[in-house]
Amino acid sequence: MKAIYSMVFGMVLALLTTQASAATLAGVPVPDILQYGGKTMVHNGSGLRKKFFIKLYVGSLYLPKKSKDDDAIIAADEPMAIRLVVTSGRITVAKMKQAIIDGLHTSTKGNLAPIQPQIDQILTVFDKGIAVNDAFDIINVVGSGLHIRKNGEKVLTIRSPAFKKALFGMWLSKTPVDARLRTGLLGL
Repeated sequence: MKAIYSMVFGMVLALLTTQASAATLAGVPVPDILQYGGKTMVHNGSGLRKKFFIKLYVGSLYLPKKSKDDDAIIAADEPMAIRLVVTSGRITVAKMKQAIIDGLHTSTKGNLAPIQPQIDQILTVFDKGIAVNDAFDIINVVGSGLHIRKNGEKVLTIRSPAFKKALFGMWLSKTPVDARLRTGLLGL
């Protein structure tokens, strides 16, 4: 009888431990929640950005509550975040900057002029280099703008609703930088 109780206790403990742990994708831990500025955001979905079979980064989307509505997420001025964790040493500063420019070009249908000052700002985030496991958080803070963090340290604030929409649109719009990544972020 003791053996049965021990076995049941062990199974329950294993189940509880599994439920409490965060998921991982490509070896990158993906937390269930993200807290910032007194706000709690829940994990909406994650995906892997690949190019030519190279795993570049893991992207995760955090929202006040789960949603699959890409247009509503892009347009909303509410707490939300996209976390990018670099998984490849092949991402260079120049390549990351060009990828941001290309993604914004697609997201805005080529109309970069209205957000060019903000593009110039965000590109400076990468000037100190990029390494495997670097985590970049792009957090929309209501009334303050986008707070950009690198490895947990705030490095930039950008106050532009139009830029927020364009940046989140890179990953979430109908014409994203990577359709599989978009599907993962939206939990589709």
